[in-house]
Amino acid sequence: MSHVVKRKRRPAKPATVSNWRSCLNKWLNPNIGDLPLASINNRTLKVLVAKMHEANLSAQTITTYVNFVKFVVGSAIDDNGEQLFPRKWNNEFIDLPVIENQKQPTFTAETMSAIVEKASGQDQILYALLAGTGLRIGEAFGLEVRHLSTDCRTITVEQSCWQKSIQTPKTKSAYRQIDVCPKLAKLIKEFIGDRKLGLIFANGTGRPLSQTNVVRRSLHPILEGLGVEKTGFHAMRRFRTTWLRKQRAPEDLIKYWL
Repeated sequence: MSHVVKRKRRPAKPATVSNWRSCLNKWLNPNIGDLPLASINNRTLKVLVAKMHEANLSAQTITTYVNFVKFVVGSAIDDNGEQLFPRKWNNEFIDLPVIENQKQPTFTAETMSAIVEKASGQDQILYALLAGTGLRIGEAFGLEVRHLSTDCRTITVEQSCWQKSIQTPKTKSAYRQIDVCPKLAKLIKEFIGDRKLGLIFANGTGRPLSQTNVVRRSLHPILEGLGVEKTGFHAMRRFRTTWLRKQRAPEDLIKYWL
């Protein structure tokens, strides 16, 4: 994991490494951590998958954990870059579940409008921005005044924020410009006021916001009040995608903006 963070070719993001560590600590090390790497094979994974299934883990989670085991085994290489323990994985034998009907929460237009209406302060501007642009929450938290055009009609995405730390965007294609509709641009411009520097959304000391804190303090109480199932900010990103498609926006444009 130290190598994949520091390597020049597609270095892993801190969030990815954090998920890997959680995977190791919760499931892999307790169940197969004592086994020699050379002995990890299809039968090992078959037993592991059976245990995860009994624990009612979702098909997506099981697949993610199994893929990480494969990644670890494949990462052991010799001085020539050849795998020390090459494997021909057999998902049929492993009985890896098929991911079907994956839950992807989103909001209706009515719910999204109600969320924005019930929010206050910078949370209200944040929710309007997420719904009107499809920004990832980390991208929104990483926005600075310099990333907005003078009239706020264009947003340039070139950094993100994870656990209050500024970092590069999630992928290369995440570097982009997003067009903003006039009403939303006016709202953002009024919110920024005379500010010339700094983050668009920040805490009292000017530092980045905490996603977990905003969810618990603002979003989830609003959803509970509306009688809507609690979910995260990605539902707003899905809302934007669905809304654009209903307006018959070109798919290439949707892909670029999102």
